[in-house]
Amino acid sequence: MKVSVILTSFNHSKYIKESIESVLKQTFQDYELIIIDDFSQDNSRNIIDEYTDPRIVKVYHDKNYGEGVLAEGIFKYAKGEYIAVHHSDDVWEYNKLEKQVAFLDKHSEYAGVFTNAEIIDENGEIYKEETGFYYNLFQVDNCNRYEWLNRFFYKGNCLCHPSLMMRRRVYSDVQPFIHGMSQIPDMIMWIKICLQYEIFILPEKLVKFRVHRNGKNTSGLRADSQIRSTVELFFMLSNYLQVKDKEEFLKIFPKAEEYTLGEEFLIEYAFGRICLEEGMQKYTRLFGLQLMFNIINNPVQAAIVKRQYNYNHKNFIEDTGRVDIFYVLPYMSEQRATLYWDNGDGWKENNKIQYKYFLTNEYEFDWLFTLDLPNAKIKRVRFDPAEEIFVKCCMESCKIDNKDIEMLPDNTYFHDEDGDIFMDLDPIYISCEASYSGKAIRIRGKLIRMSEKEVAEHINKISKEVEALTDKIKYVEKDYEEAKSLFFKERSTKEQINSNLNEEVTAREEIQKKYLKLEQKYKQSEKEHEELKNQYKELVKNHTKLKKEHEDLGNQDIVQYLKRRNLFRRN
Repeated sequence: MKVSVILTSFNHSKYIKESIESVLKQTFQDYELIIIDDFSQDNSRNIIDEYTDPRIVKVYHDKNYGEGVLAEGIFKYAKGEYIAVHHSDDVWEYNKLEKQVAFLDKHSEYAGVFTNAEIIDENGEIYKEETGFYYNLFQVDNCNRYEWLNRFFYKGNCLCHPSLMMRRRVYSDVQPFIHGMSQIPDMIMWIKICLQYEIFILPEKLVKFRVHRNGKNTSGLRADSQIRSTVELFFMLSNYLQVKDKEEFLKIFPKAEEYTLGEEFLIEYAFGRICLEEGMQKYTRLFGLQLMFNIINNPVQAAIVKRQYNYNHKNFIEDTGRVDIFYVLPYMSEQRATLYWDNGDGWKENNKIQYKYFLTNEYEFDWLFTLDLPNAKIKRVRFDPAEEIFVKCCMESCKIDNKDIEMLPDNTYFHDEDGDIFMDLDPIYISCEASYSGKAIRIRGKLIRMSEKEVAEHINKISKEVEALTDKIKYVEKDYEEAKSLFFKERSTKEQINSNLNEEVTAREEIQKKYLKLEQKYKQSEKEHEELKNQYKELVKNHTKLKKEHEDLGNQDIVQYLKRRNLFRRN
């Protein structure tokens, strides 16, 4: 057996038939297809049972395990030299196995081979959202295993799991499966493999990877999946500590030489310093702090980093106060309320006044902005009540020299009984355009910080609205395409009719030309006929004359004959 295809199935009755068929129609046929259904509650099992191909191995769970399904297929059922991973909602191109087997047979230096992937939606349409998470996600160039490890650390996963074909022995060597990972088990697997082996990506799109709405993919963009991903990414970082060789570490992180000085290479320090670099994610910084904490509390390691890098507990204490890892400050943050005025040439940074205030959950404000602008005319006023947070704002009043002016929200999401809800980190109010001459601007109102739950609810609501709008757009696009098709069909018919008319006109013109030629020829023939007729008459006339003359001559001959006869008789 050359290839064991392991197809994991769960509640994809709508797609699993297409998924199975894409395996059975492969040009390469030396394989077994192991289908493991993780207790689907839809019609998946009935569809699987319809297949009687002897190469298919069917495994049905009596409860939903959620993890370990692929490992079960590899270690318990697979017999092939190569393992090909497949999902019940994805589709393979007909020559995927053939191309991957040919590559692995020829290149023994690679542990596995991936392919590029075409992203499709629930209806099988090509994913076209250029700003979407999945757009071009799997379109990556090849690199060596050290560069892959660097990429996974800084940029995350970019390999398509259902495109993978791996040598079965590699799974035994690496043992890439761990418990408790739901969002990023794939990336942890790639890291474990690349710590020992090279991998390759065929540049062709040999897999159609399906993306579901509402974040139904395991890696979908839901609130719970994003929170869970952060936790799992923290745990993932420990895999890099397996690198014990300095030269190998620098191949992965070539810019980290300053953390590998001296004779003794300490992976915990080198990797910890990388994790604490500027711009790192907070979970990465926390992992770095954990490493540095362990070092300063280990006498041997503490002595090494003190001697080679002059790093001690004081430096660690400084590191712990640099970044708000646990988001303490956003809930007790100093804020700025900013008033801008427009003199007719737009909003300028020079034309503003700011108030600083401390916002916890709610804040009632009553601010007086005094403008020192003699003889200046103000066309518009803009008020930004907060920065970099999601808030509700209730504007009670805005007055210029005690005269009420209307302030309208510029980028609000919607309005409820608490005020204007801003799903933008830069809430803005702008006055109607007029000519204001006042110097004292007083603004009163109330700010309410939105909780994470409220933000998540609004995001979900927006997502549903976007989905509904997307569906509506699809229907409109469908109607448009139908109308477009009908239009072009009608236009084609019209063009054909016009073409036929043109052909008829051309034919009519040709007929007219032929008619004129024939008419001319007829007239010429008629003329010639008349001439011939006249000639005939003349000939008849001449013939009659000649006949008469002939007759006359004949009569004369007879007379002469008779005369001669009589003459002879007399003699």
